Amino acid sequence: MDSFDWWLFVAFVRNKGLFARPAEQAAQTKNTMRGIWWSYLSTFLLTITNPMTILSFIAVFAALGVATSSHEYMSATFTVVGVFLGSALWWLILSSVAGWMRGKLNRAILLWIGRLSAVIIVGFGVFGIVSSGVII
Repeated sequence: MDSFDWWLFVAFVRNKGLFARPAEQAAQTKNTMRGIWWSYLSTFLLTITNPMTILSFIAVFAALGVATSSHEYMSATFTVVGVFLGSALWWLILSSVAGWMRGKLNRAILLWIGRLSAVIIVGFGVFGIVSSGVII
């Protein structure tokens, strides 16, 4: 990808973030148990079959030396359980904060959050382009 492509991509992200308007109304969801369990199951299956997830677990197991012995099943189990519990805790905290803030943010604040996010993403993009030496 040459430098012109990078700048087009950065400009696209900037425009999408700076000029996007927040939704007028929150998306409607079903609060049924089937809906919750189906959402959990589909998200779990999507995540567990993600190649980056698989490669990340392989890297963690290799770094911890789990693969060096056939008797390290407990170490592997603790690693998987620890990653699962840490991820579950993170999403519990994140969704709780989002639910708590749901009614507290008006459209103007959401618009500025979107703009700030776009500026931060563009800043990372520009930093990546400059640090890679593509543009001097």
